[in-house]
Amino acid sequence: SCDWAVRVADQADAAGKARAEAAAEDVKRAAAAMRDEKPAPKLTEPKADEAARSALVGLQAAEQLIAEAHTRLVDAVSESWAGWRRRMVTDAADAHAAAREAVSGAVEAVSAAAARYAGVGHLDAEMRSRFPEVRAATDAETRAGLPWYSETHMPSKRPLGKVLIPVKVGQINPAGNLPVELDDALRMVAEVVTADADWPAAEWTPPGDPDHERLLSEPVDLEAPWVHAAVARSQGSACILCSTHTGEPTKVVDDGGTLVLVHESRLAKLERDPKRKRVIEAAEREEARRRSRREQGGLSPTDPRYGQAAHESFVNQLAEEEQSESGAARLYELGCETTRQD
Repeated sequence: SCDWAVRVADQADAAGKARAEAAAEDVKRAAAAMRDEKPAPKLTEPKADEAARSALVGLQAAEQLIAEAHTRLVDAVSESWAGWRRRMVTDAADAHAAAREAVSGAVEAVSAAAARYAGVGHLDAEMRSRFPEVRAATDAETRAGLPWYSETHMPSKRPLGKVLIPVKVGQINPAGNLPVELDDALRMVAEVVTADADWPAAEWTPPGDPDHERLLSEPVDLEAPWVHAAVARSQGSACILCSTHTGEPTKVVDDGGTLVLVHESRLAKLERDPKRKRVIEAAEREEARRRSRREQGGLSPTDPRYGQAAHESFVNQLAEEEQSESGAARLYELGCETTRQD
């Protein structure tokens, strides 16, 4: 344990100090013996030195054990990473769901309590405004010389009233406090807590996770927010067809294996374009045929199940298909150019 390692280190430190003290004491006693012309006293430093060496060996052994334990810990964490992370993702979602329920209940409870507190003050003020004699009487009442009504009805003394939110300039210097009604502040918090969680990290799985290889091979969800953001960062946020930022929502489109952004209005137009539809369908059929042939054989030339002849045949097929695809790609470009001109 950590306590044991600390004790071993303390013992080594104490032994080192004892050796230094023993050496100094030996010199002091030897000088006294010389002064008195007596035989040299027996040295104590060698024994202390042996104890210090022993303590140092113990310290080094402890360091080795700690290093081995740390290695085993790192290995254990690595082995359990996928399962541990999966549980953490689930626990985070469960805790978030509980927080949604809690904050929604808190908003309702605080709003109800604050309204009741405020209602008392409104009732008193209404009575004083409607009945002048009540106002005069309550204004004249004092306790220990203090105005009783006015001092007990200050707005700042109402529970669950306002909360002071620090307003900062930059990240360091406070500029003051902004008073906000507590129920309004809770509603703002509730809006954040109860909103749908956009957490891209939950869409990823580490190596070793049961779903890792499957997700790698599957197409991504084009509606996922992280996919839209990633395409905007890598390809630009402008519409691939009109190259403009009009403020109109864009959607992610798989454009022949490349993800691009297209304005929703233009996407509808392209979907109605028969020329583009034919090009896309031809490309999809070609891709399906290639995938089928790869699954049937020839995917790996080093696979011992397939001979050199099969490999050469497969290479020839790929060359023909790539040439065909280049023609389909040109048709696709012509379709896009026609769309831009339209």
